[in-house]
Amino acid sequence: MLPVSPFITRWYGCFFTVLSRLRDECFTVDVRACGFLNGTFYWRTRMHIVGKSMILAGLLAGLGIQAQELPPSLRKAVENRFPGAVITETEAERYQGRQVTEVELKAADGKGYELLLSKEGEVLKVAKEGEGGLPWIGGTLSLGLGVGIEREVYRGVGTELNVNPFLLYENGPLQILTYDDIQASYAVWQGPMFDLDISGTLITGAGFEVDDSEYFEGMSEPGTLFMFGVQLQKSWQSWEWGLGLSQDLSGKTNGQEVDLSLAYIEVLGDVELRPELSLTWISEELVDYSYGVSAAEARPDRPAYAPGASVEVEARLLAIKPLRGNFSLLGLLSATWLGGEIGDSPLVENDVELSAAVGVIYSF
Repeated sequence: MLPVSPFITRWYGCFFTVLSRLRDECFTVDVRACGFLNGTFYWRTRMHIVGKSMILAGLLAGLGIQAQELPPSLRKAVENRFPGAVITETEAERYQGRQVTEVELKAADGKGYELLLSKEGEVLKVAKEGEGGLPWIGGTLSLGLGVGIEREVYRGVGTELNVNPFLLYENGPLQILTYDDIQASYAVWQGPMFDLDISGTLITGAGFEVDDSEYFEGMSEPGTLFMFGVQLQKSWQSWEWGLGLSQDLSGKTNGQEVDLSLAYIEVLGDVELRPELSLTWISEELVDYSYGVSAAEARPDRPAYAPGASVEVEARLLAIKPLRGNFSLLGLLSATWLGGEIGDSPLVENDVELSAAVGVIYSF
């Protein structure tokens, strides 16, 4: 499911600096947070550490990386690009949906630069100090439009064509994504073994719509769900794996999902390919909410049905190709195989969901 909830409380920006001393070595932590601007939720954290390493975890903090402790592959990439440069600050960032490291430095000529590096040491982006990012709030924003075609699994619905706007906002450990649904995620921890994220997802299309087909007349239409999740993620060379647990907090189902995924990133020329395979366990409450039929909704051609927990297996391929300027072309193919408890529902006509989408995005 794709991944902010409308009930996030409005809060005002805050600023604090902590200066301490540990065994004659000091560190400073600068955490800056801002609230809503024109309806957009944002916040920003930054850490500068000298001396002993420190971890600040929680909703307003991420993991800082000491410049002195940059992994060899990242340090080598910096030295190759800017010989003789002095690294002034590093921090964990998120760029185009993946975890990266931002390095701020002073080049040999005295000019300041900011680099975004992948975990493998690839230089993803270079900008002069003060350039790039959104004014006032920082971060990067991508806007676009996608056109998708989908063969629905529900009875009598058939194939649908959808046009959806796309928004991706990334600022350090914070990411907000909207397409079919709305998701906000925050990287709480980045460590050598795994990364820890928390997320909130507002799911606006949790099942069928009554006007999709005459078959659903007389049924209660599923509403909007809010899923809170915790995810463990790890990247190794070109591989990425993830394990996530989500809980419905909307009060409609009290159901859960557990998702296990494995992805591989391959760059061919200027095209990035990302094949991914995922296995999702869905609790009985969530399955019943979208695919169950109550006794009050039953009729001769639509018998009552109370499913149990089930699984889904999804295979998908994402392709990203830069175009002229700040434009990029995206393509997505997906196939989802439904488990037996879902496929046996009288509401389901196809137990394999197929979809394809193409879109254009502009990154500010």
